[in-house]
Amino acid sequence: MGAGAVLGLSGSIGAARLIRGLFYGVRPWDVPTLAIVFVVLILAPLLASYVPARRAASVNPLEALRSE
Repeated sequence: MGAGAVLGLSGSIGAARLIRGLFYGVRPWDVPTLAIVFVVLILAPLLASYVPARRAASVNPLEALRSE
C-alpha cells in the first residue's frame, strides 16, 4: 500500500505539470493539497477494510460454519 501511495504521489505531480493551466492557484508541488489527498487516499481503504474485518471478527467461527 505504501509503494502505491508513493507511485501515485509522483504520478500526480507529473500529471499536475501537464494540466497546470486548468487549475488556478494550485502549483504542481502544492504541499497542503498533496498532503490532504495523500491522507484521504490512505485512510479511505483502511477504514473500508476495518469495518468489515471488525464485523467478521465478532462472529463465532462455529456459527458461521454451521450456517453454510
